[in-house]
Amino acid sequence: MPLPQETYEEFSDRMLGFAEASVGASVGTEEDLRETRNVVAALHAAHAAELWETGVIYQAVGVVPVPEGERDEFRLSRCTLLLSVRDLPAADDPEVRVAGVAEVLAAADDGGEVLVVDLPAGPGVVHLAAQRMVWRTDPETDAGTGTEVERYSLRLEVWIPLPGTAKVLLLCLTTTHVQDLPTYQDILAEIAESVRVGEEESAARPAGPEAELAASTTRSSLDAF
Repeated sequence: MPLPQETYEEFSDRMLGFAEASVGASVGTEEDLRETRNVVAALHAAHAAELWETGVIYQAVGVVPVPEGERDEFRLSRCTLLLSVRDLPAADDPEVRVAGVAEVLAAADDGGEVLVVDLPAGPGVVHLAAQRMVWRTDPETDAGTGTEVERYSLRLEVWIPLPGTAKVLLLCLTTTHVQDLPTYQDILAEIAESVRVGEEESAARPAGPEAELAASTTRSSLDAF
């Protein structure tokens, strides 16, 4: 996304520079570049097919400007967002379905936290978990000695059972920029608040102070973590 006070042309140039640095700076000739693009396209196609098989209907990579320092300075934080639709046993009472999802998530061995929230699309479940990743670098490329590297990632989820169906919508945001959790809480809260199911729900969307109150409630629920 554009940085504050950044023009569209500046944003486009920055994204073009990012793309060139990724696949264009070290490939040599135009023919080499074409082959690199084909390989990247094939990898993305295979990845998309694998995601589709697991119920993923949308994937996005976010580059988010986060304020830093006393001046108008920003640093870039990155995240990945997945939207998927999964099977969920149907029940007449939506509270029962939400309670089932919350119980399963609470029993997961990931040390995560679970919280039930109210959304315009109905009751949902927020799940926050962290993961510690440890690996050792290659001794041949690290001055002859492998170095142990440690990093953490956050997974912030919102589970929304879809009324009248045996499905649940899962919004899953992951990032290794754990210090930016408050920023991503706000982002995912806004996304969750925008979910509507069917035309009747869309028509019933609150406006004005009611809409702001609903959004504030969801953000407060996410901030509870």
